[in-house]
Amino acid sequence: MDGGSNDGSVEILRDNESSITYWESKPDRGIYHAWNKALDHATGDWIHFTGADDYFMDPKVLEHAAQALALCDKEVTVAYGQMAVVTPRGELVEINGEPWEISRKRFTRAMSIPHFALFTRSEVFEIRGKFDESFRIAGDYELLLRELPESQAMFIPNLLVKGVLYGGTSTSPSRILTGALEIAKAKRLNGIWPYDLVWFRILAEASVKYCLYKVLGDKLTRIVVDLYRRATGRSAVWTQP
Repeated sequence: MDGGSNDGSVEILRDNESSITYWESKPDRGIYHAWNKALDHATGDWIHFTGADDYFMDPKVLEHAAQALALCDKEVTVAYGQMAVVTPRGELVEINGEPWEISRKRFTRAMSIPHFALFTRSEVFEIRGKFDESFRIAGDYELLLRELPESQAMFIPNLLVKGVLYGGTSTSPSRILTGALEIAKAKRLNGIWPYDLVWFRILAEASVKYCLYKVLGDKLTRIVVDLYRRATGRSAVWTQP
């Protein structure tokens, strides 16, 4: 699903048409509108979403994922591995994704599953519906809040699925405040009290980053945030699964 870009993406799609079941290049109303359109053409038992700045960490990622998914119990409707957040230079920022036994304790407070390392049974969208297009960032979290209270998630160990660009849609200083507010909206829509201590911490951090963005601009804000991340020891240490 290309949003009508003119950066050469359409040419790449045309060159690879023999390997693509369906593609289109048209303006859309946002990422969740694009994903919902894609769901109309998806035929697999499991669905996986990849964003514009994401890439698979290994050519055999899907092969390894398929082997694990084939062994899933029927009550498992979502499965996930880990994702690496990287800088534009390819430097590792952090690795996200913990076993479900750990993540489930935080899930109703904030998104604790790395969506870009997530595989979802196609029947979830048939039963729960598609993404809520009123969201700009947290629509994936809202959908999982609809699904996971009545089903199970499974962590796939030793599967590093994606490289995700630090400063992309979900981590951009200009949109991180929107993400924090949408977390509260997603919880409220699903009958969960949104305003706990975890959410206020997320909101406070997002507000600081947003204020820096308004004063310093995008580039300097990313530098300041990166320096803070390094100073507080949040830089991940790379370990090959």
